[in-house]
Amino acid sequence: MSSAMAEEDLLAGVGVGLAILAWGCYTVPMKAAAVARASLDPVVYQLYMAVGICASSLLLLLCPAVTPAWTSWALVAACFWVPASILTVPVVRYVGIAVGQGTWSGANALVSFAWGHLYFRAGMQAPLLGTLGMALLLGGIVGISFAAAGCAGRASAPPSADTEGGLREPMLPPDAPALPSPPLRSAPLASSPSHRALGVVLALLAGTGAGTSHAAFCMAPQTPFRDGVHALSFVVDYGIAVLAISSVFLAGRACLHGLPHFHAATCFFPAALSGVLWNAGFLGITLALIPEWGLSVGGPATQSCLFVSGLWGVFVFREVRYPKVFFAAAFVLVLGVFMLSIFGRTPQPLG
Repeated sequence: MSSAMAEEDLLAGVGVGLAILAWGCYTVPMKAAAVARASLDPVVYQLYMAVGICASSLLLLLCPAVTPAWTSWALVAACFWVPASILTVPVVRYVGIAVGQGTWSGANALVSFAWGHLYFRAGMQAPLLGTLGMALLLGGIVGISFAAAGCAGRASAPPSADTEGGLREPMLPPDAPALPSPPLRSAPLASSPSHRALGVVLALLAGTGAGTSHAAFCMAPQTPFRDGVHALSFVVDYGIAVLAISSVFLAGRACLHGLPHFHAATCFFPAALSGVLWNAGFLGITLALIPEWGLSVGGPATQSCLFVSGLWGVFVFREVRYPKVFFAAAFVLVLGVFMLSIFGRTPQPLG
């Protein structure tokens, strides 16, 4: 393997790790108390996210390896991703982080794998074992979703008069000052089975759009957008494109239904933080998609971020009723990613 290929593989590995960590956390601000109280419009949440994405993207111009350049493929990718991202806000409200991200990650991995093998003709070193790895990956994602599905039933019970989300608050004297709202809350999820089903459908659509947006990156010109670390130039273009497309969606929403409430004083920071975290994950997947095997292997591997988001659901938001099932499914998922990364790619020639 040449030194250039080795460098690409190293950058891809680092990118996968960064995407898993950042994307596993970026939905957490959606559970912020201020966002839950305001019932913030998903389009407004997306606009604030886009500001965080664009601002953090422009900071990359300070990196000497980033070459200012423009490709229209960034705009194409944003056209697929922005509506997908808007859908994730009601998904989290309907079914929670663990179920929602588990479902859209599964769809994302499947779509990325399909684009890589059906359109870009990325071969496999061992087709049988590679396919088994993909099946384990998707099986683990489905298992995590089922393990977390108990959250919807548990959260559907109406909270009592002195509780929030069914959690009893401590008794205080009448003249005691009110306790401050926690920064994060496990807000009640959808109580209606039809709403929960809608949440799953929206999650599948979100994953399909996100997976398709990854394919647009692979269609960008080789130089500089897929040339080692110089590929970060695409992140800059993408940040600008995401802010532009998000603004178009807000304008369309205003024309059809009027301007929504912005709640900027209380909701801008958590939503913008969500955008910064998401962009860190996108920076990671940009590096992961650099090699020839990136879309079929790197893309699906980054969807292991649902393991991190599942941990938030288990230990912070108590969304998962059966943690043992969750961790067993997570092990299957990681095994699938491991097999896919070894056998789901065409071996590169030595030299």
